[in-house]
Amino acid sequence: MNPLHETTRIGRYTLRNRLVMAPMTRSRADETSGVPSELAVQYYAQRAEAGLILTEGTFPAPMGKGYVRTPGIHSVEQIAAWKRITDAVHAKGGLIFLQLMHTGRISHPSLLPDNATPVAPSAIAAEGKVFTASGPQDFVVPRALETAEIPGIVEEYRTATHHALEAGFDGVELHAASGYLPEQFLSSGTNQRTDRYGGSLENRARFILDVLAAMVGEAGSDRVGIKIAPEMGFNSVSDAAPQETYPYLVQRLSGLKLAYLHVARTKSALDYRALLRPLFDGPFLHGGGLDRQSGESLIADGRPDAAVFGSLYLANPDLLQRLSTSAPLNSPDRDTFYSAGANGYIDYPTLDEANNRALRIHAYGAADVVSTDQIDAPSVASDEVLVRVHAAGINGFDWKIRDGILQDVFPLRLPATLGIELAGEVIGIGSGVTQFAIGDRVMGTLGGLGAYANRVAVAADKLTRVPANLSDTDAAAIPVAALTAWQALFDAGELKRGQTALIHGADGRIVSTAAPEIATQTPPGKRGVWFQMRVDAQRLAELAEDVARGDLQVTVSEIVELSEAAAAIERNKTGHGPGKAVIKFR
Repeated sequence: MNPLHETTRIGRYTLRNRLVMAPMTRSRADETSGVPSELAVQYYAQRAEAGLILTEGTFPAPMGKGYVRTPGIHSVEQIAAWKRITDAVHAKGGLIFLQLMHTGRISHPSLLPDNATPVAPSAIAAEGKVFTASGPQDFVVPRALETAEIPGIVEEYRTATHHALEAGFDGVELHAASGYLPEQFLSSGTNQRTDRYGGSLENRARFILDVLAAMVGEAGSDRVGIKIAPEMGFNSVSDAAPQETYPYLVQRLSGLKLAYLHVARTKSALDYRALLRPLFDGPFLHGGGLDRQSGESLIADGRPDAAVFGSLYLANPDLLQRLSTSAPLNSPDRDTFYSAGANGYIDYPTLDEANNRALRIHAYGAADVVSTDQIDAPSVASDEVLVRVHAAGINGFDWKIRDGILQDVFPLRLPATLGIELAGEVIGIGSGVTQFAIGDRVMGTLGGLGAYANRVAVAADKLTRVPANLSDTDAAAIPVAALTAWQALFDAGELKRGQTALIHGADGRIVSTAAPEIATQTPPGKRGVWFQMRVDAQRLAELAEDVARGDLQVTVSEIVELSEAAAAIERNKTGHGPGKAVIKFR
């Protein structure tokens, strides 16, 4: 067995594999409120196969913010948004810890309440610049915390831990690396205090231990982890004797029985993993620049209990599957690491998404012109949602398009994907869509062709939610296209309520407005309007509820796989009895 597939124990949890998704700042939260975006629901849910997800650094209180568009965990709105994320991860069987990150001096007044000065152990400015909403700014000299203020910050960590549990997180991680506030207290280069939080190594470690005690008091030691990165040097943090500082700290941590110790690899010549592992009595996580081979080798050699992957998980939502099958890996796009929006965030393709199959015609003709092709994954416009299609109803429109009967009325650019009706799951949301969320089951008609594919971008106003007790197959079998085409008779044919209209097909039954006989009767100036699917989402929802209650009956004549769909379309032409054929995509 691949060692990354083995289970391991982390605190009170058994991880289903030994892959851990590293905490990575992604800057997609609302800048004003610190509320995680709806995109974050999809981002974390996409990666729920990890044995454990560690979230991006999250500020425990407003004064802990250090970067634009980063999330917090101190308001009701933030907690509610995180709850949607944890629910999505748990729905896929995943585990997720929230990383608490107070940046201390690594901030700027423009990022803090009332343009406050960032706080730190000592009034020593970091080198370099901080990125703000108005662009890069020099770090300012921070305000040294008064001794009496420090218990209040410790309490903020306790409260944030409580909020994390309230939001459904399985645990919390203290970010004590990257030159942020806990490491600022620990390191001699940033801590020149003379009180009980400075001077000796024991005093400099006190802040971290006090914070952990507060977090453990709220969550229990088996739901609290800590991340350290000795000699990383990030944000110009330094220590005079790190080879003494970190062994001392880890020995103190060992007695706390924490869920884990997370050590990030740095460029130090010293192998801190080898130095610190024997000192910690508990699960040991290791990461930093891991690839497929190094991650597997680490676990096989028994050095850490789990391997922490960062940018590889960012770019490969299905990293476990790719590592397991030696599949090619997506390359991370560094230009979109911290940019706003979906690009470079939720649009990295999985192996399944890269395999987007569609039923298409390349020419007009009989059943032999229909083929299953690999097509590009669709992009999502602001008013659209991306649907993973579970089922699609075969419509009489398919064979009429295929045979070329309607090519004068509806000329197509070939090859063209067939299908107009579908049912499935929302897996992506355009920036202007508010009525749907990731994971919603939806049904509807496209208003055009293209439904017979694994993934389809659909205008949100053409969809409605599928009732909980209605299967995808039955939802796809509701004759949405026929019903809306009949409505088009009133819109385009100028029919009035109470009038009688004959709608017939070749065999004389009332089957569809798409019949060629009706196409020849298109009113002048309104060519093709007969077949425009003007679906009313509210009416569609009512129909779906009628079917779910049993007031209307939907008959499914047959269920076929995509590979059998061409033959099913031909049977639809020649007659297959009552009911509707449905293509099943999973």
